[in-house]
Amino acid sequence: YRDTCLIAKEDMIAFLKANTAYRFKETIQESTADIRIFYGKKEQAGIRKSAQIIRNMLPRASLTALPGYYHGDFSLNHPEDYVKTIRSCLTDRKA
Repeated sequence: YRDTCLIAKEDMIAFLKANTAYRFKETIQESTADIRIFYGKKEQAGIRKSAQIIRNMLPRASLTALPGYYHGDFSLNHPEDYVKTIRSCLTDRKA
């Protein structure tokens, strides 16, 4: 919070504009990567919508909604579950 309060208004506006202007390259749809997308069910509607859009763009991606989780909650507040999930993804990939 203290760090955020130190950000100049102009810098915050520039950051938010850049953050919302991001576009994927069309070639992303050609990806053959095994992609896992996780989002918290308590995320803001825009984040949930973005997760679905990304999933729709990536034919091999999976989308998982995490009940009761907010933005960043999975890795920051549940690191054991997060690491377990990442390890599982890597193990599944090797199989």
